[in-house]
Amino acid sequence: LGHETVELRCDPEPSTRELRDDVCERRRKKTIPQAAPKGSKGSLGVAESANGRFEGQFRTLRAALTERLGKKVPLGHKLIPWMVRHAGWLMDRFQPHAGDGRTPWRRTHGKDYRAEVLEFGEVAMIRTAQKLDGKAELRWKKGLFVGKAERSDEYLFLTNEGLGRSNAVRRRADGERFEAKFIDEVKGYPWNLYELAEPAKPKGMHGNRHVSLESARKLYVTTRMVGEKGPTPGCARCSKIRDKKPQAGVA
Repeated sequence: LGHETVELRCDPEPSTRELRDDVCERRRKKTIPQAAPKGSKGSLGVAESANGRFEGQFRTLRAALTERLGKKVPLGHKLIPWMVRHAGWLMDRFQPHAGDGRTPWRRTHGKDYRAEVLEFGEVAMIRTAQKLDGKAELRWKKGLFVGKAERSDEYLFLTNEGLGRSNAVRRRADGERFEAKFIDEVKGYPWNLYELAEPAKPKGMHGNRHVSLESARKLYVTTRMVGEKGPTPGCARCSKIRDKKPQAGVA
């Protein structure tokens, strides 16, 4: 954002402290680490308020899709991480700031975001380019909309083969835009776009105390953890730390 000096404050949870320290270590300009007093949410009022708005946006997306499908999408479903990603994407482009009424997108680009956006979970026809008989042929394929790419602004769709990208879509008639069965047929996670390998589930050991899968999902994997415990098979973050190279995923 162009700031020379930044004060980075977080709550006293070990995972957030390690993330803060990691950011301070990587940032080239002056970064001052701070910790909020335990149990004092007021000292992180702006961040807590943003968290509340984000959670509300996520609940709205999930409730809207539940109504469209006629069934609730469980929290363990592969659409949930895409829904979390899309909630943040929407807020960056359409959530006005209380102070001046401008969205983060307008503050950064000087204009409002006006490109078309589909409803999350909507089924549409996406245009793909594939080579047939040595020639590039345009084809249309059914996909489930899960968001848009940050840099290229392409539509992101899940298909029965994995993630698809396209800059052109054909929307269906109103009564044909949502399919409850199709959401269980598509493939792809933000960290495993084509499900080429089954991600390993966390074994969840912390000292001699067992940690549940739900708790393990909340952990932020740090360089120290990988150094002390070793990488977990199938963990993209562990592989990134081990290989010291950028992580593949959705931009």
